[in-house]
Amino acid sequence: MKINIYILILLFLVQNLSYSQWIERYYSPNVSLNSIFFSDESNGWSVGYSGKILHTNNGGVNWQFQNSGTEINLWSVHFVNSNVGWITGDGGLVMKTTNGGLDWSKKQVFPNHLFSVFFINSNNGFAVCNGSILKTTDGGDNWQTKGTGSNGLFSVYFITDNNGWVVGDETILRTINSGIDWSSQSLVNGGLKSVFFINNEIGWIAGTMESSAVVFKTTNSGANWNLQFSVRDYPNSFYQFNSIYFTDVNNGWVVGNTGKLYHTIDGGNNWITEVINESSHLTSVFFINDHYGWISTMGGKIFSFDSRTSVESDFFIKPTRILLEQNYPNPFNPTTKIKFGLPENAMTKLTIYDALGREVSILVNRELDAGYHEVNFDASNFTSGIYFYRLLAGDFYQTKKLILLK
Repeated sequence: MKINIYILILLFLVQNLSYSQWIERYYSPNVSLNSIFFSDESNGWSVGYSGKILHTNNGGVNWQFQNSGTEINLWSVHFVNSNVGWITGDGGLVMKTTNGGLDWSKKQVFPNHLFSVFFINSNNGFAVCNGSILKTTDGGDNWQTKGTGSNGLFSVYFITDNNGWVVGDETILRTINSGIDWSSQSLVNGGLKSVFFINNEIGWIAGTMESSAVVFKTTNSGANWNLQFSVRDYPNSFYQFNSIYFTDVNNGWVVGNTGKLYHTIDGGNNWITEVINESSHLTSVFFINDHYGWISTMGGKIFSFDSRTSVESDFFIKPTRILLEQNYPNPFNPTTKIKFGLPENAMTKLTIYDALGREVSILVNRELDAGYHEVNFDASNFTSGIYFYRLLAGDFYQTKKLILLK
């Protein structure tokens, strides 16, 4: 009897799932993206090969190209607010904007490629390349160079005005005086591609070691680094992680080659695979807060994640036809649930439009299994008014009205 009860509980957990998802927000086969950054929930930029700059001012619903004025490959982007930001690229290129990317000034500050840029504030910033760390104290007008050797450097991150880290090929460097001096920390026999700290003691590094993708963690400001996670698809394959980001001491994401995305909820002790509709390299992951994140890819795609938007699925009961129910409650403030049913597996898209017919949010954009699905829509960032939600599943589409009253 106990065994039967356990089986029923297991079936219930498997068949009744609640999950957040990564939603494709942009795709162009002619664009390869290397870095993504958001200054707030509305304004974001992604940069890539051949001088490509993409910008959104509505939370990723729409993306437009900005004129970079160059065909040089761009590697990293960082903003201190919605107006002031920098981009670094091949040949020591540094670009700066003071109007959200409408105009970009360009300066060649170093002969080598600049793979990462980070600004503490509007004046003090750092960029890294092969064997050198560059620092500016006047917003990028002038740069001083600090030689570190011949190894390539790929990522720079500061947690306070004084405390920062740089990583690269077999290299971990730390400063406690805003880049005046850098000390070498525990060397790792591998290529380190990304560094992130959540506070002055706890941080992570992602990269590759012995052809495996790896994550290292420190709990003492980098005095010691311990291998937390290692993965390799095939014995003779080469695999690496390209970017890592944590929203708190427990929740983090790491992305890498061949569309691999992993998430941890216990500080990196355990990692689980998350589904993303991409097979090319995932190049950059960034979160603007604890629930809103972004990923860029070499395949020209941008994905978003919003933990406030979850899909609850019940696969026990399957409708005989596609059903779209009225949201409840309606009117609502600020959350409501939208339920729909699929008689068979289908590529499904659930979209929110404003009263003028403009797309303002994508809640679902992936293949879903047959069954009933319930989506939570959080309209905290929307103004009161009439909106519409549209379900597209295979050849089926239907639209219903919902009312937000604040």
